[in-house]
Amino acid sequence: MRPIQKISKKESGDRKTGSGVPMHIFQITRELRTALDRRMAEFGLTSQQAFLLIRSLRNWGASPNQLMPQMGTDNAGLTRLIDRLEEASLVTRRTGENDRRSIWLEATGAGLALAPKLERVMQRTDRQLIAGLSAEEVAQLNGLLSRVLDNARNLEEE
Repeated sequence: MRPIQKISKKESGDRKTGSGVPMHIFQITRELRTALDRRMAEFGLTSQQAFLLIRSLRNWGASPNQLMPQMGTDNAGLTRLIDRLEEASLVTRRTGENDRRSIWLEATGAGLALAPKLERVMQRTDRQLIAGLSAEEVAQLNGLLSRVLDNARNLEEE
């Protein structure tokens, strides 16, 4: 883990440059994705593939369209992620009995066996990410980030 770097006034934001929030979010996203991709490589997966496998287990019976908002990708990107998980024999696509157009993901035995290992990596990463924050600060951060996410989802409406 790299030492904490002092953030300059320009990076932290001011009235002329804005809040600095978007830059921090981009930097956090980049660092987190890089770290998770590196950690998931041990299992032959990317961080997005690992998230999709875990999400499909937590939301059993959910269609890919229902999982898409959680994954931060479009339909084509989600299809590629599912294809990779199928190629790795970690999930299979199932079709609905009454409506063959409806599909959902089902973890294979290998996917079920791998998921707890992936979750441990994600939990360890989460602990490292919030190291040094109190439970109260974590709760406050989650609340603030939820509000920022809501605002981000409404950006195109203005």
